[in-house]
Amino acid sequence: MNESKITNNILKWLNSLQYCKAEKLFNGGMFVKKGMPDIYGCMNGRMFVIEVKVVGKAPTELQYKRLKEWQEAGALAIWANSLEVAQMKFKNAGWL
Repeated sequence: MNESKITNNILKWLNSLQYCKAEKLFNGGMFVKKGMPDIYGCMNGRMFVIEVKVVGKAPTELQYKRLKEWQEAGALAIWANSLEVAQMKFKNAGWL
């Protein structure tokens, strides 16, 4: 499955949850900082970001750095290569 399909599956799930809003960050523009996570959103007043990768790939060093920055600011900051992994990480973090 390609990254776009994984991203869309995660977005569909997140936006089906009560009190949750999630969107895809369109990278590449001059106003977007390099390495920013693919998905950002809010659930019950709490910020989250998700870096999406295909199976067999991992975030780059810069992407890990951005996830850490968000985590240190208090957001749930994860990376996932499937809907099931994203769901598991939200559950393990106590968000579900």
